[in-house]
Amino acid sequence: MDQSVDAAYDIRTYVEGRMIVRSARGPWHMRLTERAGDAMHGLNDFDFTQPWVLLIEVKDSALCSREAILRMRSDLSLDLMRFRKATAWVIAADVEGSGWMETVLRPLYDQIGPVAFFQDRVQAKQWLSDHL
Repeated sequence: MDQSVDAAYDIRTYVEGRMIVRSARGPWHMRLTERAGDAMHGLNDFDFTQPWVLLIEVKDSALCSREAILRMRSDLSLDLMRFRKATAWVIAADVEGSGWMETVLRPLYDQIGPVAFFQDRVQAKQWLSDHL
């Protein structure tokens, strides 16, 4: 299993079959967003030429700086060429800014394929498997 962990920013990225899982403890600032992008590049054994999906779990805070959103937009343009089929966000109701995150990020992620927001990881994984 490819895996990248950065304890300083509490972000973990790993692979489950054709699903990349990213688990991060927010708030999402520029450095956390950079680490998320770096972790994707660090998945050396993952075949991005085949269909894949992304599961993003947010813990503690979903608040996100403007700079981090701009970085996400830039990173998403690369995924247009890498066969990402769907993205699921898991943000529990008690995560700070959960509703705001969906409102801001849905338009960005809609540009590269289906996106959905869940409070439950099991439901998110099922939805993603339906898109592979």
